[in-house]
Amino acid sequence: MKKNEIKPIKESDLPPFLRAIWRVSPERMRIQIMLASIICCCALSPRIRVKYCYDPGYHMLVANLLCIGRSACGKGVMRWIVSFLLAPLIQRDNAERRKEQEYKDFCRKKGNVKKELPDEPLTVVRYMQNITVPKLVKRADFMV
Repeated sequence: MKKNEIKPIKESDLPPFLRAIWRVSPERMRIQIMLASIICCCALSPRIRVKYCYDPGYHMLVANLLCIGRSACGKGVMRWIVSFLLAPLIQRDNAERRKEQEYKDFCRKKGNVKKELPDEPLTVVRYMQNITVPKLVKRADFMV
């Protein structure tokens, strides 16, 4: 093997969860499926803390994935993987969003009487596809 040659990933190099995904993935879509699965692992593991380079503190796993490709090249398989692995998380997030909506509806019915309104419910939503900056700041405050 040459000095600068990159060794290919072997099934035995992976942790058990990813090894199982590797085995059932079609070879031509293996990389896309592995990337989507790793992103889901980050979302499903909020209690795991990692230490990033040049930062002394511990943080949650954060990963973003941007998949760019030609039409009909297999990008859609990632959507299926994400929806399959994150189904319980998405259901929980929908319940949290319903709590927020119920509070907003209650506030609209009450009008502008600030003294009679209960405290806003603390909700934690972890799976966000489209989000505005104010909503992102609000969610980040709730998670602290």
